[in-house]
Amino acid sequence: MDYTFEADCNRQKQIWKARHRWLKPEELWLSVGTMIDERGVSRVVNALISESDSEVILTIESRGGSGWFGYQLYRALRSHAAPVTTVCNRQCSSAAILPYLAGDHRLASSQAIFLLHHGESTEPLQGRRSAANLQAEADLLKHWDEEFVQLTVHRCRWWPIAEVRAAHTDEALFSAEDARLRGIVHRVTD
Repeated sequence: MDYTFEADCNRQKQIWKARHRWLKPEELWLSVGTMIDERGVSRVVNALISESDSEVILTIESRGGSGWFGYQLYRALRSHAAPVTTVCNRQCSSAAILPYLAGDHRLASSQAIFLLHHGESTEPLQGRRSAANLQAEADLLKHWDEEFVQLTVHRCRWWPIAEVRAAHTDEALFSAEDARLRGIVHRVTD
């Protein structure tokens, strides 16, 4: 967990808030649907760059996708100085949880569901399927699983780390209200 990055993001958000105390720029509405992949993440990141001073409302309706691209979108959203609101109306699962957690304000409809689980590799193994190569891939997955747990604990402040680890291991599915009680969601709408 990169706490220096998180502190820098919070500092930039405070500066933006002070600078825009009296007049706020227009909102930028974006969405991520279906899969978290390179194309969808690039589209959102490019919009963030071109509208760097706009408040962002990002709707996420996704079964998941690439953990790597989910993490890249998380970092892009967190480093966006203006406030970011993430919204889920139906489903936010797997790698989609990462950008959802980047929201300064996280909203969900009462019908939304959230699925957490450990990472998996969908890429073909590079090189031979030797014990060393398999172990290297397992070590990488273990590293990303721990990074995801630490990030979840950091962004969901009152959810104990042992419970977060158990949720990932058990492939926990949460209703919007259960997610709110754990700090994933800030407010359940409707």
